[in-house]
Amino acid sequence: MQAPHLTTLKDGDDKKVFVALLSGKDCECLWLQDRTIRQLKEEAQPKLDLTIKNLIGPNMEPLDEEKMLAEENVMPGTTLTVVAAAWHVTGPFMSMSMSVTLRVDNEGKHAS
Repeated sequence: MQAPHLTTLKDGDDKKVFVALLSGKDCECLWLQDRTIRQLKEEAQPKLDLTIKNLIGPNMEPLDEEKMLAEENVMPGTTLTVVAAAWHVTGPFMSMSMSVTLRVDNEGKHAS
């Protein structure tokens, strides 16, 4: 028996999530309403080669990693901001952080 977030989808039922850096680099992830925020984050991190610290919802609220996408109202067309973990550039007091944008499109295309 497969885990709920790994169930096979019928053609046309799949929904894509795009995680994009402000630089333009992006990756495609799978959207399922019974998938957790943490699972989405874990899929995006290696694809973007960075550590995601937080996901921020459209109303600028931090999303709970243990909740399902649908529970957090992450539906196709929703844009989330992903805050990457800070890293040190030079010396112990200089750090940088960046954010990425998460876009969900029910047709598997980037939302405008």
